[in-house]
Parts: sequence; structure tokens; C-alpha cells
Amino acid sequence: AAQVTAKACTSLALANGLSFPVATLAKSGKMAPVMLGSLLLGGASYSVREYLQVAAIIGGTAIVSLGKKKAAGSASSTMGVVYIFLSL
Repeated sequence: AAQVTAKACTSLALANGLSFPVATLAKSGKMAPVMLGSLLLGGASYSVREYLQVAAIIGGTAIVSLGKKKAAGSASSTMGVVYIFLSL
């Protein structure tokens, strides 16, 4: 059920003006909360390279998101961002 809900939220994000590259990068950034949960609850350890890879993905998401020009449909883009966060 969680996968179906995530797919629906991703589709809603795209329908509400979120660009496909931003949605893809945001979904790729899902590893950050997974890593955090593994550190806190599972006692996992990660290499410096793995932390840098996650930081690069999150940085890429920020650059692409903030690099977009503001348009008249910025409210729908905001809803797109809300939906993509719900899909995570």
C-alpha cells in the first residue's frame, strides 16, 4: 500500500507543476532519511564517500529547485513539492 501511495503522490507532484528532473532527484534523496534512521536505530556506519554521495544528491536537488525561474504557476509548484515530500 505504501508503494501505491508513493506513486500516486509522485504523479500528483508532476501534475501540479513539479518538473520531472526535480522529482527524480528528490526521490533519489530518499536515502538521507534512511541513512539517518539506520544510524540512530540500527547502529549502522557509513564511509565518508557515502556521506558525500548523499550530500551531492541533496545539493543537486537544491540547485535544480532553486535555479528554476519564478513563474505565474509557482503555487502549483509549491503543491508539487508538498506532494513529492509526501511520496517519500
